[in-house]
Amino acid sequence: MSNEIKTYKTNKSQIDYIAFLKDAFNLTRRKDFKKCDAKIEDLRKLSFKKDDALGMLTVELACVYNYIAQNDLKSTNKHINNFDDLYNKIRYRFHRETIFAQILQRFYNIKSAYFRNVQALDMAILYSNKALTIAKEINDTRFIINVTVSLSNLYHYERQFDKAINILKQAFEKLKDLPEFKGKNVLHYCLADNQSSLGLHIDANNNFNKAIYWAVRENNINNIIAIICGQALNCLHSEELYPEAKSILDKASILIQEKDYKATDEILIEYYKVWSMYHVKEKQYQNALDILSPYLSIVEIPQLQQRIQIFKLITEAYIGLGEQEKAFEYLQKYTEFQDQEYQNARSIYFKRQEIYLDSLQDKVDDSQKDLEKEIAHRQQLERDKEEILKLTDLTMNQKEALEQKSEDLERMNQQLEHFSRMVAHDLKEPLRTMHSFAQILEQGEKNNLQESSLEFLNYIVEGSDRMQKLISSILEYSKLGNKQLVFKDVDVNMLIESTLADLRNQIQRTNAKIEVKAVPPVKGVPAMIKLLFQNLISNALKFIPDDRTPHIKIGAEIIDGKISYYVSDNGIGIAEENIGKVFEVFTRLNKKSAYEGSGLGLASCHRIIELHNGGIWLESEPDKGTTFYFTFQS
Repeated sequence: MSNEIKTYKTNKSQIDYIAFLKDAFNLTRRKDFKKCDAKIEDLRKLSFKKDDALGMLTVELACVYNYIAQNDLKSTNKHINNFDDLYNKIRYRFHRETIFAQILQRFYNIKSAYFRNVQALDMAILYSNKALTIAKEINDTRFIINVTVSLSNLYHYERQFDKAINILKQAFEKLKDLPEFKGKNVLHYCLADNQSSLGLHIDANNNFNKAIYWAVRENNINNIIAIICGQALNCLHSEELYPEAKSILDKASILIQEKDYKATDEILIEYYKVWSMYHVKEKQYQNALDILSPYLSIVEIPQLQQRIQIFKLITEAYIGLGEQEKAFEYLQKYTEFQDQEYQNARSIYFKRQEIYLDSLQDKVDDSQKDLEKEIAHRQQLERDKEEILKLTDLTMNQKEALEQKSEDLERMNQQLEHFSRMVAHDLKEPLRTMHSFAQILEQGEKNNLQESSLEFLNYIVEGSDRMQKLISSILEYSKLGNKQLVFKDVDVNMLIESTLADLRNQIQRTNAKIEVKAVPPVKGVPAMIKLLFQNLISNALKFIPDDRTPHIKIGAEIIDGKISYYVSDNGIGIAEENIGKVFEVFTRLNKKSAYEGSGLGLASCHRIIELHNGGIWLESEPDKGTTFYFTFQS
């Protein structure tokens, strides 16, 4: 599989991934592996052609389905690793998409089945729990039921009945608002089975009854008979419920004898097995043998575990009848089957170890390649070191000159800052005088002046206000980057809260709605970052149509693997042809009479981000709003 994918796009091929996986799964169940391979290959070509990452992920999962059904554990392991590699590359881009979660939960579920096949039940339980967590997050009812049943069976096999009961009760709690849902009978059956194994026979009997009720509602006779057999088995192990066992089995007999019903071999074996257990407990040994007589040939019993149980019952029946030779004959077969089960488990264990060693060898090979690369890299570093030593003498001379230039630059910066303050003071002083006298003249001679004269005075007052703000903005802008920057760990959440407090009057005056999501910290200059947020939020409050209430969103998200902060508004927006101009000094895109400002706010934002080695950009639509994005790489 390719180690790199150029781009990660959403589902532009319009493929229903889940429907595809269902088709692939059904083909593997029918053992139509060639057709499944062809279907997978078609999707693989289409996905690579369109750079469709989710399609590629679906291909790897379908391959896992296909190979696990063929019991090809080595190929299964290979495609599981391929899926993991691809998942780690794309998870941050697609983690919010439901389709991604649905694919991932199916992967965890099939990965659990893979580990179950190689008897690694601890890993099977781990991945079933992961699949169940995702199913609950996206409220996938069918999958919650399927994975809960699978997980409870794993706990049951490990004899952790209390954990199985707990996981089943959690499923009922999660689905309590759904009065009816398909599979409710299976959940009740699993709960009853584990309660019975734990000795809670009365509770188990109640849940068997509920399972039968829901199976009847679904009109599933196979399930009804299987549940009745389980209920009868529970009664046989309980002194209190034992008298009910026969009447319960009679119900199963009535269903099996219905003319329109044909029971499966698995159901019949379970049914006759429970009946024979009842007869053995009642010491009706001949009746037990009569029931089991169709299954005296091992050919008729498909599963090894069933063979062991049947031949154990036959052995007990012959012992009860006193036929020691027959009892010994079937005891030998019972023992042979137990040995065979042990050998099968042992074979699976060694197969698992073989796969593990192959996987380990692959990792060793990869490590060897990495080591060779590291050795080559270190050799190159040594060669570079020799070159550096040759340049050291020249560098020492340059260092003294650089230190002298640095001192000169620091001195010039101090002089420039002093000059800026002095110029700002000298410019502001006559402006304040002009502003004050204009206000005095306006207030004192208001009744004696013509309307046009008052209007001219108002122009003078407004113009002097704007000029003072412009001078202040120029002074602030000139200070940015003049001093040595001291970067600190900045709690951006507290900084945003402080900024909003400073802008409280403007927020209240405009009735603005502010949405703030928790954002990660950053390393930077706190005062500068606060000024950045203050300028962006102030602009969002300012550039808004008169008939609209400001709605501002502040937060962060992952874009191309980096944390990007954003400030979004619903204001007047920016035309596409003006987007490239907004960060230029003294740029104003609107009339002064419509929106006040100096034209330095966004230029300051750009300078601040520049000093933090980050990036700032925007997305905008006229009359709908603007979103500013920015990153820090201090």
